[in-house]
Parts: sequence; structure tokens; C-alpha cells
Amino acid sequence: MLFIILLILVFGYCYLLDLNAALIKERSYLFPILSCSIVVGLILFVMFKAHNLDSNSLENIILISGIGVVMYMWLAIRSFSKRPRYIKIQKLMSHKWQENDIEDELQVISVKIVSGNVRGLMCMMMAALYLMVFEYNMTIEESYEVIDFLNVCYFFTVIAIVIYIIIDIVQYIRYNIFGMYILRPLTIFLAFILLNIAAS
Repeated sequence: MLFIILLILVFGYCYLLDLNAALIKERSYLFPILSCSIVVGLILFVMFKAHNLDSNSLENIILISGIGVVMYMWLAIRSFSKRPRYIKIQKLMSHKWQENDIEDELQVISVKIVSGNVRGLMCMMMAALYLMVFEYNMTIEESYEVIDFLNVCYFFTVIAIVIYIIIDIVQYIRYNIFGMYILRPLTIFLAFILLNIAAS
């Protein structure tokens, strides 16, 4: 049951991020505060209750909370990074689409740019909470498996860093804007380091 709750929280709350960020940006705080309070309360409830679960259930809690850390740190850096969205705007303007299609797409991007910092802070808060769940419920037996798995993740993240460096160079050549895409795999690398520290 706790695993299902945490699973819903990790993958469900991301759908509320844009709405909450937009409402906060418009100085409408009631719904964001209520939704965040409920989510935080449920996460803390799972954190303290999961410690008494059997090993298999506890392993699932650790897995999902680890995924939550990585996912929300990824979403945070995407929210804070505005240059890729500016590049996307340039791409849209260069295509011969229908005017209505371009306007709708530009409006969506503009909203994300304006509310990006708020959304990013919310994602960082969620990542910190899931890191707390991850560390609080970590056991000695699980820590060895987690660290071994993270060592494999480091290897693939380094490959991703190289790929994103190439993407940045190509984008700079084409649009004369350094998109800072490299920050995305670097953030994931940082997330793995934090998980490694928490598991140690």
C-alpha cells in the first residue's frame, strides 16, 4: 500500500507542477499550498511507516524514492534552463507553420519560461523529500546493491554528457546560442552522487 502511494506521488505530482507554478506566478496560492501540503504529508507518512516493512517492500520504496530524486532533479534543471526554450522558439519561427499553430506553441513555451523558476524550486523541494525517504529507509543490505547499480549509472551518464556536449556545439553553430543542454546529464550525475552518499 505504501509503495502504491509513493508511486502515485512520484509520477502523479509532476502533472500538477505546471498548474501550481502558474498559479503561484499569478499570486494565487491556495491550491498550490494545499496540494503541496498534502503531498509533503503523504511523503513523510510513507517515509516513517516504510521502515517497518519487509525487505521486498522496503526495496521497492527505496527504488521509487531514488527514481523520484533523479526525475525531479531532471525536471528542475529543465525548468531552470531557459536557453533551450529560446532555441525552440527560434526553430518555431523558422518553420512555415500555420500562424495559429505557431502562436499556440509559443504561448505554451512562454508560460513555461515565465513560471520556470517557480517550477524548478518546487521540483528541487520534491527531490529533497525523496532523498530523505531514500536515506531514511536505506539498509546495509540494500546499500551494497544500490552502490553497485549507481556505478553502472555513472558510466552511462558520462556517455550522455559527451552526447549532450555535441548537441550543445551543434546548436551553437546553427542558432548562435549555447543551449546549456550539458547541464541536464550533469544534474543527473549529481543526483547519482547524492544517492551514492545517502546509500553509503
